[in-house]
Amino acid sequence: MAKEYRLEEINKHTAEDDCWVIIHGKVYDVTDFLDSHPGGPEYLTDFSGTKNATEQFEDFGHSKSARDMLKDYLIGVVHPDDVEKLGSSTTKKADSGSSDNPSWITAVVGIVAVVVALYLKFGQSE
Repeated sequence: MAKEYRLEEINKHTAEDDCWVIIHGKVYDVTDFLDSHPGGPEYLTDFSGTKNATEQFEDFGHSKSARDMLKDYLIGVVHPDDVEKLGSSTTKKADSGSSDNPSWITAVVGIVAVVVALYLKFGQSE
């Protein structure tokens, strides 16, 4: 069974030399990853401690390899009595909505397809 952490404990880890984040109700110690994070350490520290980083993690559309990397930093889970305090996005299944093809890419491809179709129909000179 995974170690359970109370929010009071998690909230003590919000600095660049000691940084924990909560994603999908799981607690990750990302201190050693801060300097490697493509968005920079500030992005992770901004969502550290008791701030639920699930929505930000999902909205960015992290790749499968980024999701797989999380396993290396997993240290436990949010205590069941504290999960509700974080909001509903905490308990979503980690794989829900995830893919190697984020939704924004799908939207861009769709827009490009429409533009190309309109160009082919109306934009060619005879």
